[in-house]
Amino acid sequence: MYKIAIVGSGNVAWHLTKRLVEQKVDVVLLARNKSKLAEFEHNFNIKTYDKIKPIGGIDLYIIAVKDSAIAHVAAQLKNQPLAHTAGSIEMDLLSFYTDQFGVIYPFQTFRRETDVSWQQIPVFVEACCPDFEQKISSIANLLSPNIFYLNSHKRQYLHLAGVFTNNFINHLLSITKQILETHGLKYQWVFPLLQKTIENAQKFAPGQVQTGPAVRNDKIVIEKHLKLLQNPDWQKVYSALSQSIFNSTKSSDDLD
Repeated sequence: MYKIAIVGSGNVAWHLTKRLVEQKVDVVLLARNKSKLAEFEHNFNIKTYDKIKPIGGIDLYIIAVKDSAIAHVAAQLKNQPLAHTAGSIEMDLLSFYTDQFGVIYPFQTFRRETDVSWQQIPVFVEACCPDFEQKISSIANLLSPNIFYLNSHKRQYLHLAGVFTNNFINHLLSITKQILETHGLKYQWVFPLLQKTIENAQKFAPGQVQTGPAVRNDKIVIEKHLKLLQNPDWQKVYSALSQSIFNSTKSSDDLD
């Protein structure tokens, strides 16, 4: 069985540690935040280190830190087997610090207080060479059965798609919640609509099931909505999305 070092103490590090410990993997944690290290020790009963440096017997260091810190961390783990977990960072960044390097990118949003279903999460791997790819894939398979090889160029587009799917939609829901609650309406009333939207997206091409005033180019309703919004930032979001929907619909019609 592998001995894995997780580097970092954020949300991704938490869920990687939790999953690997559940799989009976020998896990250690390297991070500087001593209060967070104590949380990992308490919850997972693992060995932790408050300095990022090589330690003996590690099969892979998984760097789970913010993108801007990856190079700094890798520089402290020179000549060690390294993999980062970032969607938007090229694998070759690690080549400056070791000749054994790769990527393990779980395509999911992580929060410490929220459980995830690893059985359903796709995990994308990349490696410097076939032998290390085999090791990376074997370790990734301890996280999820859904392992796919993806190079750095294509992974950046996947990460971009994830921002649209998760970050942008979550922000739109935040606006939705504020609109409703400001006017004494219940946020949970939108959940059946949201669920149906997700179901439709899984069954059909999203463009084929697009509805609403932007598709119809209903300028009267659109102007009414813009006046109701009042918040200038939200008005810009509404206008930009409506125009994009209309343009996409018009382009589709031109193809018929």
